Amino acid sequence: MSSSQPLSPELEARAQELLGHLGSQADDELLALARLLVSKPDHEIFGDTEFEARDIVHRLGTKAFETHLAQKNGYEGSVYPEGVLQVWPPDL
Repeated sequence: MSSSQPLSPELEARAQELLGHLGSQADDELLALARLLVSKPDHEIFGDTEFEARDIVHRLGTKAFETHLAQKNGYEGSVYPEGVLQVWPPDL
């Protein structure tokens, strides 16, 4: 399913619930992105700034995945301890 296609009412309710749980975490990352963009003159908006923006968006995505998986699996808080790099596949 494409992100531009409408969701069923049940899935839309779940998406809205996830958004509510992301709350201030998403706001913090979006504010960081906005601050980054407005702080750069036009000639600096591409290049290193793009990588900084990508890092912020990836952090937001990570928080969304963690929150979704935590809800789905009944975990409280972050799925992974802060600062721990998860490697896939895990060494067995």
